[in-house]
Amino acid sequence: DNAGITPDKFENFVIVSDLLVSLAEQQKGKKQVHCVNPKTKEQFWEQVDRPLTQDEEILQLKQDKQMLQLAITDLYEQILAQSNTGKDVE
Repeated sequence: DNAGITPDKFENFVIVSDLLVSLAEQQKGKKQVHCVNPKTKEQFWEQVDRPLTQDEEILQLKQDKQMLQLAITDLYEQILAQSNTGKDVE
């Protein structure tokens, strides 16, 4: 809260703008925390772990399902090829 900070107190405080927006790309399972180094007054964003949202979990499960289906199809095709040629599956 910047209320009550007078110019003579600026050296002991850091003014944080509500308009300060992170330019970092948002990543799944991460949230951005606005941080301030009290010695240098440098402001930066730090990414920390967060639980996945329900939508993110559903998307992840759909992607996992698709990868499993592709792996099963590939394995099935290898088994068919083996049975047709008599060679071992690699």
